[in-house]
Amino acid sequence: MSLTDMLATVGGFTLVFYLLKLAWRCWCGFREYVLSEHWQVDLRTYGQWAVVTGATSGIGKAYASELAQRGLNVILVSRSEDKLRMVAKEIENEYGRKTRTIQVDFTEGHSIYPAIAKELEGLEIGILVNNVGMIYTDSFACFLETPDAEQMTRLVLPDMIERGTGLIINISSAVGVRPQPLLALYSATKIFVKYFSQCLHAEYKSKGISVQCVVPVLVSTNMTHNMEVNRFVKSAPEFAREALNTVGHSSYTSGCLSHALQNVALTVLFPDWFRMSTFLIRNLKKLPKMGKSDRRVCKENQRDLCSEDPMRGPADRRLCVSGPVQSYGPVSGCLVIVTAAPARLKMSTSETPPRLKKQKRLQMYRLEWGVWNPWQWVQGKLCFLLLMDCLK
Repeated sequence: MSLTDMLATVGGFTLVFYLLKLAWRCWCGFREYVLSEHWQVDLRTYGQWAVVTGATSGIGKAYASELAQRGLNVILVSRSEDKLRMVAKEIENEYGRKTRTIQVDFTEGHSIYPAIAKELEGLEIGILVNNVGMIYTDSFACFLETPDAEQMTRLVLPDMIERGTGLIINISSAVGVRPQPLLALYSATKIFVKYFSQCLHAEYKSKGISVQCVVPVLVSTNMTHNMEVNRFVKSAPEFAREALNTVGHSSYTSGCLSHALQNVALTVLFPDWFRMSTFLIRNLKKLPKMGKSDRRVCKENQRDLCSEDPMRGPADRRLCVSGPVQSYGPVSGCLVIVTAAPARLKMSTSETPPRLKKQKRLQMYRLEWGVWNPWQWVQGKLCFLLLMDCLK
């Protein structure tokens, strides 16, 4: 056999290998996100009760409601007694399931766990959803500028092993899939959740315990300032429903097809060398921090836009710049443009910026901004360059 024939044979086997690998991944994705809609695991086989931490809002509340809808009694764990009672009553009235509440603050550390263990004693815990968590800042910050936090799992696992069945769902984040400077502590803890889940699943799957790590991208919750739901951003109830469908099909999931595709795209288009570059970090640190008052004004402007023109959706914006553009920042439903003038951003449905009257008119763009992610950074940069071009 000549060298050419040998290389052709090796190339052929390599091509077949990668085609088979691609076909297998496509099949796994199809089964996980499409077939799972019709081929669902009966979650009641794991046990009578489900424990959900961080259960009074966002993804945690959505998981609790969805689990109750699927026939499980729910133990709600959170720090707000009033919210716990409200959510418990809502679940009991709507789904007719039993509920219990445990009021603890996970930022207090290990001292809370004896109280939790006492409340769980004697109950058949089939499912644990480790969801409690917080983002430590509304803007990008270096490691030394961030506080500390902790969380749980050891309490329910021994009883699951004894019964030979159980499900643990750990909520991670797409921020933990790759390193993210200026969110150092958050991304590091989320990658811990991923590795912890995978190792725990490998150690205990032979004993009938399933451990799933859920890695969402953007979900509209209090943590993400209840950003507008669109084709990229899921509502918490919709995400919980789709994510629970993947139980039994995958131990590591993005939760829904939309987030899985976004994860792939972000991995390809934003490689680690770019994420870790000084250029990107320098530009991220320039993004303005948005306080509660800014978010309130932003929401009021959004409501005004909708009331002025009922045919226009809340994502339609016309931007009027009241001073020289210096920097920009996509945050919490608005494109904030920092200018030399006192007002940072003026939003209108009809006015044209004075400085643009003799230039090209600023066209209407559909902007669907939320808490920062790389897609929004690129879109913001393009809008910024467009504005600078118009202001020349």
